[in-house]
Amino acid sequence: MNGNLCPKCGARVGKTAKFCSKCGFDLRKIKTSTTRSENDGAAVRPRQHKKIGWKLPAVILGIVIILVAGFFVYQNHQEQESTAANQNSGSQYSATPSTNGNNTGNTNNSNNSNSSALPADVGPKGTTAAITYYAAKTGIGNWSGVLNEDDGITVELSTDDDLLDSLADKGQGMAYEVYGYHNLDDDDETDFVYTLDSDNTVNIYQLPNDLDSDKVYQPKTRIKKSDLINYLNDHNYASRVKDLTSKVDLVKD
Repeated sequence: MNGNLCPKCGARVGKTAKFCSKCGFDLRKIKTSTTRSENDGAAVRPRQHKKIGWKLPAVILGIVIILVAGFFVYQNHQEQESTAANQNSGSQYSATPSTNGNNTGNTNNSNNSNSSALPADVGPKGTTAAITYYAAKTGIGNWSGVLNEDDGITVELSTDDDLLDSLADKGQGMAYEVYGYHNLDDDDETDFVYTLDSDNTVNIYQLPNDLDSDKVYQPKTRIKKSDLINYLNDHNYASRVKDLTSKVDLVKD
């Protein structure tokens, strides 16, 4: 006889029966449970196959990505090494002393720069130009007023006893009176005076207009001539002092 057994009382029931005719058990529960079990079993196998199917391509893709990335890293490293080698090569080349005309030119420029400096011994006119320029540029008294770069200056060599007696440092018995113009008259006087000691110390004065013959005046500044020349060279005044030297007149009282 076709049919199923009731799981509760064991009575045989029809395949299409919904309830047991003997105990009334709901046979639909059995069918629903069986259907789910069968469906679940059928669904398990495809999922397993699906996981297996995706795993291998993912591994292969990862390997490909690693290989491609490694290739680019290697290429970049090679380019960096090549660039560094080129730079080192260029540095070595530029560091090598040149034997062409450019090197000679640089030497000449250096010599020209040195030759433009004022020498230690600038001569009488150069000494007056240097002292006047130094006093004017360092702000000693009103010496800037006697500096005439356009037309030049005149220095009068004086051995006047009254003038020398008014100076604390008489130098070697000679006073140098500086005028900011040329063509002196006999009555011209100046307040700007300097003397030179035997050790080349320069004594720079600015005397008052109403000179008191009974008074001894101290210099505004005492400075070694060599230090004065160094100052002018260090401040790039050498060319201007040389230009002024060509415009200096020396006269005796």
